[in-house]
Amino acid sequence: TEPLSKCAKLFLVSLNQRFPKKGLVFMRLSDAVLNREYIITKVDAGLMSAARLRQLGFAKGALTVPLHEAPITGEPRAYYIKGSVIALRREDAVGIDVEECGNGGGEDVR
Repeated sequence: TEPLSKCAKLFLVSLNQRFPKKGLVFMRLSDAVLNREYIITKVDAGLMSAARLRQLGFAKGALTVPLHEAPITGEPRAYYIKGSVIALRREDAVGIDVEECGNGGGEDVR
């Protein structure tokens, strides 16, 4: 198994607390900044595609990194998750809540 990243360790610590650690920022995956590491906190159950997103690895607790976006429109965006790169439309990514946790000073997170 791979060693836990700083982001994963931070997530495990936050599970034991009622409120998230100071400094974490909650946002939607569709608004996430490219090449930063995020933890998925919620996949909107109201989405028709929520089950499919979970099958692809977009589940609570998973680490993801937005890698690329299409030129001009910015859609779809490519996300690194669980060893794969998956492209999502904005309408799907907007239903995924994430916490930004940083990648420890610019190291490559892929």
